[in-house]
Amino acid sequence: WKLSLLIHVVFLHLLSCLITDSTFKIQAYRNTELQQQTKAVMLYSVDQDEKVMVVCCRTDTEVCPEAMNLADLQNIKDSGHKAMFFMTNLKNDTYMFESTLHKGRFLSFEPSQDACLHKLILHPYEVDDTDHTINMIVSKEK
Repeated sequence: WKLSLLIHVVFLHLLSCLITDSTFKIQAYRNTELQQQTKAVMLYSVDQDEKVMVVCCRTDTEVCPEAMNLADLQNIKDSGHKAMFFMTNLKNDTYMFESTLHKGRFLSFEPSQDACLHKLILHPYEVDDTDHTINMIVSKEK
């Protein structure tokens, strides 16, 4: 079972030199251990050379693009993987993406020196946290 959605973001600075489009696909995987509103997913895009670039955790605060073959990632056995995130629905089309490798760390946007650019990072999140940079809008592919 797979689900492909598109995530529309303003800009992902870390992939900007490799991918000119800011639309990313979400590859969802079935996980019977998760609640109904949470899915195990990978975020990726395809560059100009048809290379699949996957968002991966580098550290507990950094993410980076990595070229990967999605077919090789069909049967991940571990509960934590550098390219796997838990996608949780907050409301309507708003979601947050928690790292499976770094629990409590979520994909978030950090302002860069250029005011119109934002860098994708991993950000700690507490239940009472009012930081909305981890909230992302997801829409279905048209």
